Amino acid sequence: ECDRRTWLEVMNEPDKERADWLGRCAYRLGELALRDGYRLAAFGWSSGEPEPEDWTTPGMLAFLEMAAEHPERIAVALHEYSYDVDDIANQYPSLVGRFQTLLQVCDAQGLSRPTVLITEWGWEYQRVPSVGEAMEDVAWAARLYGAYPEVKGAAIWYLGSGFGGVANEAQQLILPVWMY
Repeated sequence: ECDRRTWLEVMNEPDKERADWLGRCAYRLGELALRDGYRLAAFGWSSGEPEPEDWTTPGMLAFLEMAAEHPERIAVALHEYSYDVDDIANQYPSLVGRFQTLLQVCDAQGLSRPTVLITEWGWEYQRVPSVGEAMEDVAWAARLYGAYPEVKGAAIWYLGSGFGGVANEAQQLILPVWMY
C-alpha cells in the first residue's frame, strides 16, 4: 500500500502545446503507478495553463478518466500564481483559480472530478508580500480552494535556494500558516 501523504509529481511546467501527448504519457505513468503502488500527480502546469480545450484532447481525457476512477492514487498537479505581489486575485480565475476550468471540463465531459493538488501557489517567483498581507491572501485562497473538496491542498512557493532569495520571505509564513 502506498504512503497516503506522498505523491510523485514527475512533470514540471511542461509544454502546453503537447497536451495530447502529455495526457497519453501521464496515462501510461498512471498505469505504472497503479501497478507498483505509487500515487501520481501529473502535469504541474504553469499558472494560466493549459488552455481549456487542451483538457479535451483524447490523451488528456483518457488520463482524466483514469484520475476519476482512482482519486486516491492519481491526481492533477497545477501551479497557480497571481504574478502580482500586490494582488493575489490578479486576472482571477485565469491564474489563481484556473483549476476551476479543469473541473468545468470534467463536468461537461461527464467525468468525476479528479483530485487536484496545487503544488506551487503564490505571488511572484522572487517576491512575497508582508506577512499580514500574505495571510489575508492565504485566507482568500483557503476560502476559494476550500469550496472544492477535490482540491486537497496548496503549497506556497518556495523554500529552496535561488529565485532571488524568495525563500527568506516565504519562511516568514511558515508559523502563521501553520497557526492558520
